[in-house]
Amino acid sequence: MKNKNNRSKLLIGLVAILIVILISTTIGYANITVVQTIKILINRVYTIFDVTDFPVNSEINIVFVRLPRILGACLAGMGLTMSGIIFQAILRNPMAEPYILGVSSGAALGAAISIVLSINFVPFFALTGGLLASILVIFIAGNSYNTNRIILYGVSLNFFLSSMLTLIISLNHNKSSDILFWTLGSFSTMNYFKVTLMLLADLIGVILLFYYSRELNIFTMGIPVAKTLGLNVKKYRTLLLAIASIITGVIVSFTGIIGFVGLIIPHLARLFVGSEHKKVISLSLPLGAIFMMICDTLSRSILTNELPVGVITSLVGAPVFVYLLKKRSS
Repeated sequence: MKNKNNRSKLLIGLVAILIVILISTTIGYANITVVQTIKILINRVYTIFDVTDFPVNSEINIVFVRLPRILGACLAGMGLTMSGIIFQAILRNPMAEPYILGVSSGAALGAAISIVLSINFVPFFALTGGLLASILVIFIAGNSYNTNRIILYGVSLNFFLSSMLTLIISLNHNKSSDILFWTLGSFSTMNYFKVTLMLLADLIGVILLFYYSRELNIFTMGIPVAKTLGLNVKKYRTLLLAIASIITGVIVSFTGIIGFVGLIIPHLARLFVGSEHKKVISLSLPLGAIFMMICDTLSRSILTNELPVGVITSLVGAPVFVYLLKKRSS
């Protein structure tokens, strides 16, 4: 009965994601209706509709411009949410997320170095920077089981890396706009190759997250309880933090820094399903995907010039996070 209920929730989440994807593809400067969008997408599989009277370049607009970025936003929302779930469970702190712990800043610094050196491997440099930041936090923490201390290490590293990033921007005015836009997040350069890599990272992440859901549940009980139950705390903490950092690194390497997603979505899910991680994961993934797709749609449709999606997630996420914290405390 419980498995059937979980499958029903998962099916509802998938249907909701598909509806948001479909609606998002119709929003933009080119006036393309939902029906036209459906016909264009069906024609990509099997040509049965006449689309000659559709707006000029509507097929190119839908298939090669809007759809890749919407799928990218969907996968980024899922990936960052997974990372947030892991960080918050292991560190037992509602403020834990990739940005707070310096992983995103490390990725941003790596990308900035690539841009300044005119090396056309921004994603690789970003991924490397994020992983190195995570390794550094784990190394500094060592055998410490004090989660608050680990968070302080991460926050300190975040400030240091952010300062280095600011220094690079200050010394390279001719490329400062490129670096700044990247650090605020955007899906404007998304393509199907990037979508495929993000999909692989998310699929592996989902499998591992469900596989280690029991360990995540134990971590939320506290380190003393986890050790009493026989959990190898250092081993699983390092492993799970590495998983979260790799997922974050892959996402950030293609999208730039996008805050608040991994912070607020797990909290929102726990309000509805409690703290059992299989339930939290099942609800958080569609919520994260939908939230990110909505924010991306707003970023490209509010003004004439596209806004960085990180601006939208912060504007929406900050008040929502304050509300969730107040609701939990009450």
